Amino acid sequence: MSPQSQLPLGAVARVPATVFAPGTYNAMAGLATLPSVLFGVLYESLGPGAAFGFGAMLAVLASLILPSVTSGELFVRINNRH
Repeated sequence: MSPQSQLPLGAVARVPATVFAPGTYNAMAGLATLPSVLFGVLYESLGPGAAFGFGAMLAVLASLILPSVTSGELFVRINNRH
């Protein structure tokens, strides 16, 4: 190995942020399809009432959680758990 290719002690290799962007994008796109897959499974196995009922339940749950997330209360509560 040539001396030019070695990093000095204490040097930190910088990785551009764009290296992680495609993987993050694909992971989020995969997670975004999960609810529709779950809806389809519920619709086919238990019928439309169960699928739409589950969707309504998730909407109510989200509406109950949303105020604590937007006020920062939940964020503070999670960060204070050390």
